[in-house]
Amino acid sequence: YLRRQGALSLSDSAALAATRAAAVGAIYHHEADHYVPISQHAALLAVQGFLRSTGAYERYPGLRVSVAVAGTRVIVHLQMPYRLPIFMPGVAAQTTIHATSAAELPVYS
Repeated sequence: YLRRQGALSLSDSAALAATRAAAVGAIYHHEADHYVPISQHAALLAVQGFLRSTGAYERYPGLRVSVAVAGTRVIVHLQMPYRLPIFMPGVAAQTTIHATSAAELPVYS
């Protein structure tokens, strides 16, 4: 449970870091825009940089990340293997924890 909560917190932070770092050019593309457009490539680089700078790759060996941009939303999905600390008959000794978070950067007027 605690490892899953940590993974969710990490994916939330990575998605927020991507929205701040990956905003495309001018904020106001059109008066009807309510959210900042996000660059797919810049979002991926921002998430990978965030994970490196926080030491997440070292703290969670085997950590894998995927980043998608859907319109103005950045979606970060993390996967990390986890060896269970207690042996339980009938339960695999290792599992994979998944965490997905999304973020948008609204335009405030």
